Amino acid sequence: MKLSRRNLLQASLGAAAALPMIQALTGAIPGARADSAKAPKRLVFIYIPNGFKHTSSYTPVDTPSNGTPYTLPSVLLPFAPLQKKLTIISNLDNSVAVSAGADNHSGGVGGLLTSYPCQQTGSSPLNGTSVDQVYADHVGSSTPISSLVLGVEYPDGGINPTLGANLSWVGSTPIAKEIDAARLFQRLFGQIIAAPDELARQRAHQKAVLDYASGSGQALRSKLGGADRSKVDQYLAGLVALQAKAQSNSLCGVAPPVMPGALNNDGSLGKNATTGLTAHIDTMSDLLAHAFACDLTRSASFMLPCGFFSNFQFLGFSDQHHGLTHIPDSTSVDPSCGLTPGGKLDAICTWQSARIAHLLSTLDSMIDVDGRTILDNTLVFVSSDVGDGQLHSHSTMPVLLAGGGGTVTKMGQHITAGPGGSGQHQQQPFANLFVSMLQFAGVNATTFGHSSLAAHALGELMV
Repeated sequence: MKLSRRNLLQASLGAAAALPMIQALTGAIPGARADSAKAPKRLVFIYIPNGFKHTSSYTPVDTPSNGTPYTLPSVLLPFAPLQKKLTIISNLDNSVAVSAGADNHSGGVGGLLTSYPCQQTGSSPLNGTSVDQVYADHVGSSTPISSLVLGVEYPDGGINPTLGANLSWVGSTPIAKEIDAARLFQRLFGQIIAAPDELARQRAHQKAVLDYASGSGQALRSKLGGADRSKVDQYLAGLVALQAKAQSNSLCGVAPPVMPGALNNDGSLGKNATTGLTAHIDTMSDLLAHAFACDLTRSASFMLPCGFFSNFQFLGFSDQHHGLTHIPDSTSVDPSCGLTPGGKLDAICTWQSARIAHLLSTLDSMIDVDGRTILDNTLVFVSSDVGDGQLHSHSTMPVLLAGGGGTVTKMGQHITAGPGGSGQHQQQPFANLFVSMLQFAGVNATTFGHSSLAAHALGELMV
C-alpha cells in the first residue's frame, strides 16, 4: 500500500497531524547505508550575547593534528556528550559588521549572519540578507515554512535598536522573531485562534486529532515497518507532551510589536529572574527540533536573551549580564554567592552552553530517514555579537559548529583557520564559514555577504 502523510493520519474532523519523516513516506530502504538514502539538510544559527569573559574562556588550548579529541574549556563542558559532533573554529573575524559605524553590540547582532557593514539612522537600518534566509530561499516551497526565526524576548537592541534586535534579514528588512512557545506550537501544529471561546474550541479540536492519531490511527500501524511504527509512536507521545509544555510556557498575553521598526524592551525584568527562562528556551528548542523532524522547515535562527536587561537570580545572583562583561577581572567577591564578576560570567556562559546542548541532544535523539540522526543532517552555528566581552572585539570570534559531518564538513575537531586577510589579525571572515555551510546544505554558493575579502569555502573545515 502506498502511503501519504494525509492518509496515514487523517482525523475525522478533517485535519491531519504533522508527522515525522518516515521510510514509508520517502521510499528510503530500511537497513540501507546512511549515505544511500536521501535526507534533507538543515541549518540553524544561534546567537548568544556579549561574547565570553576572555578569548581563552572558549578556545581549547590544544589543536590536535591527528583528529584526537580536543580538551573542552570549562564553560563548554555541557557539550561533552556530543563532543565528537562539535567543532570549535578559531581565527575567524566579523569586523565587517561594524565597519560602517554601527556600535559594537547592535552591529554585531545585525551583521552576525549577514557579513554586511551595518548602518542605522533612527529606525531605518541598512543591512544585507542573512545566511539563513539565503538557504530558506534555496529550499523554496519544499517545506511548508520557509524558515523559523525564534527568540525568547523582544530586547530594545541597544544604541541601534532595529539592528540589535534582529538576526534574520532580507536586505534591510528584519524578519520578526517568534518568542512565544504557545504561538509557535499553533503555527507548527494548528491554527491561531484569538477569541477565548474559539481558542478553547481549537484546543479541543487538537486534542481530538491527537486522540484520533493515537487511537483510531493504530489500525494503520500494521501497514508500516517496525522502525516506522516505533518512530510514529515516539513522535506522537512527544507531540502530546510538547503541547502541554508550550501552554505552560505561554506568553500569549503579550502582543508582538509591529514590524518592521524599532523594538522596545517590555520592562519586565523579573521575567528573566526565575527558572522559567530555562524552561522557555528548552521548550522553543524542542519545538524547533520537532519542526525539523516533520520537515516543516529546514532553516532556523534563534536568539538567546540579549543580556542587556537579563538577570540571573536562578543562578544565585542578580547582576545584569552586559554589565559584568566590563569588569571580568575584578577580584571582588559577592558574599551572596561566593563568585567574582568573572565567575558569574562563566556561570552564565555555562548555562547558555547547557541550553544549546539541550537542543543538540534533542536533535541527536531523533532518527532521520537515512538512518542518521536529525543532528547528523544539520549544521548548528553558534556565535555572538562580540568575541572578548570586555574588549567588544569582532576578531577571534567565538564560533561553535555542531552536527552533520562526513560529507562536506569535518566535525569533532578544534580548527584554526589559516590567514585570510590583510588586517591587523589576518583572520578569515564569517562569510567563508557561511559559504561552507551553504555548500553542506546543497547550495552552489561561491560568495556571501560584503566581506572585504574574496569569500570562499573554509578549506580547513572541508572534507
